Amino acid sequence: MPSIQFDRSARVLRLVIVMQLGLCVFLLADIANAVRGYETFAVSVGRVGGGLTAVGALVVLLAGTPDGSADGPAE
Repeated sequence: MPSIQFDRSARVLRLVIVMQLGLCVFLLADIANAVRGYETFAVSVGRVGGGLTAVGALVVLLAGTPDGSADGPAE
């Protein structure tokens, strides 16, 4: 059975990975826009989706609990 500390660090690691994936989608959409030279619906969806994913993961990551842990109090 994993320890509580391991569960918290694994959760934080997953949130960081999700945030980075959101940033990658956002940047790939921006690169697609630069290559094409004009805005398309797919680029807009990529920017919005990637940006919201990255910001959402960052908010959840930084929200945590008042004691600084990623999860609630240990049971």
